[in-house]
Amino acid sequence: MDKWLSKRYPVYVFDIDGVLVDVRDKIAAALKALNFSSVKSLNYVEKQKFWKLFLSEDYIAYDKPRRIGIELLKDRLPKGKVVVVLGRPEKLKNKTIEELARWGVPTLSVIFLL
Repeated sequence: MDKWLSKRYPVYVFDIDGVLVDVRDKIAAALKALNFSSVKSLNYVEKQKFWKLFLSEDYIAYDKPRRIGIELLKDRLPKGKVVVVLGRPEKLKNKTIEELARWGVPTLSVIFLL
């Protein structure tokens, strides 16, 4: 990464959840499965249960593309380097990249950071 940063390329950074991926259905499904009403109302232990389920491999099926984020990412590719910050566990990295590819993201042109 340092190699191309030194050449003064513009760098565009995108987050995954909420920017490239619509996770509203995933949040709702995890809350429903745990019989919780909202994330804001959870105590520490409940939040741990929620995040474990939310970040599980089974719940990636609830992800939906955020077209505006994906189109913006694709627009930036010819203008500089694109980095996607996953913020997800290592175990979801490949599945996340696969879903982005299915949604039209040219993943070989993107740098992914955990």
